[in-house]
Amino acid sequence: MSLVAGGTVTVGALTVTVDLTVDDEIVAVLGPNGAGKTTLLRVLAGLQPLATGRLVLDGTVLDDPAGGVFVRPADRSLGMVFQVTPSGPRCEDRSRRRALG
Repeated sequence: MSLVAGGTVTVGALTVTVDLTVDDEIVAVLGPNGAGKTTLLRVLAGLQPLATGRLVLDGTVLDDPAGGVFVRPADRSLGMVFQVTPSGPRCEDRSRRRALG
């Protein structure tokens, strides 16, 4: 699998510059809070469009604002699993019991 992503995306006051080329590798995205890690993943999944640049997966253009191309998330051959934190008193109590117990 090959992935080439280059361009920018703006979310609120944050502008993220993407310059990524991956070719049959495992990649970890690391950085401090607010660096744009989740924004990058959202761009790759199609949940956030690029403002400029191109995103190409295995030779298929998924996002190219200048060319008017944007492939919907459901039509991309990749996905994103969201992290969900337990919330509510019952979940919090269960988490505390595990931590203490």
